[in-house]
Amino acid sequence: MADLQMTEERLQDAPINLKVDMVRILCKQCSLDSKGSKMDLILRLRDEMKNRSSYDKIFEKVWGAS
Repeated sequence: MADLQMTEERLQDAPINLKVDMVRILCKQCSLDSKGSKMDLILRLRDEMKNRSSYDKIFEKVWGAS
């Protein structure tokens, strides 16, 4: 596997490139509310990423979804 270093900023931007259905699924997988606009969902994910263990969990899920 390539030796990619992903910055926190890049991870935060990754859900923007996903379809809204995928962002909803990602929120559900992270036990977050999956209702609202795509931007609402992305903001919830970003808030959740401030916690390091959540960051790692979301990192894995985003790369699995993209």
